Amino acid sequence: MPAALVIERDVVVRNFIRTLLMAQGFEMLDAASAIEAIKLCASLQDPPLDLIIIDHGLPGPEGAGHSRAVVEQIQRWSSAASILVISDCSYQAVYDDGLPDGAWFLQKPFTAVQLVDMVKNILRPNIQ
Repeated sequence: MPAALVIERDVVVRNFIRTLLMAQGFEMLDAASAIEAIKLCASLQDPPLDLIIIDHGLPGPEGAGHSRAVVEQIQRWSSAASILVISDCSYQAVYDDGLPDGAWFLQKPFTAVQLVDMVKNILRPNIQ
């Protein structure tokens, strides 16, 4: 069963993603902040995460940075996890601001179908 972490401060969006991916067979973890996500990952004893979904507008550790800083911290524990950055901003704005290396991008608002299709494209080799 693939495992994913969604880091999103908007509880409605976070719950939407978590519920949707749980219905797709994912083991889901979620966090409302960068600090919460980093503490959660530091405490994980199970196999690493397959996917990290992170809001680009999320303040990074100690209030600095965006998704790149948070992802760099989390990758200490789950270095092989694929990254999906979600944002209200355009791809170009997120790219210019520092899209994490190798990350995928999905612009908000998105539909359930768009999210599921994106996740399947990202993890295709791992999901049959």
